[in-house]
Amino acid sequence: MADSKPTSAAAIVGLVLGILAIVTSWIPIVNNLSFMIGAIGLVFSIVGVVGTVRGTKGGKGLAIAALVVNVLSLVVVLGLQSAWSAALS
Repeated sequence: MADSKPTSAAAIVGLVLGILAIVTSWIPIVNNLSFMIGAIGLVFSIVGVVGTVRGTKGGKGLAIAALVVNVLSLVVVLGLQSAWSAALS
């Protein structure tokens, strides 16, 4: 256990922001803020993936999961905005 690396804090922050973005992306006006949260989470996730690939931090699976959740939240926000604008037109 002495050789275990600390979990990447950037990956944890990225995952939390991604979950928050995907949960709030279904609310019509709030999803604009969700896009910003998802974009910030994406940056943290990329930093987490880079840190784990270089071997300085642990939690590679967590970092990849954070990356996937953030990309998914951005796709959901853009898709829903497109659907709502088509419904209003």
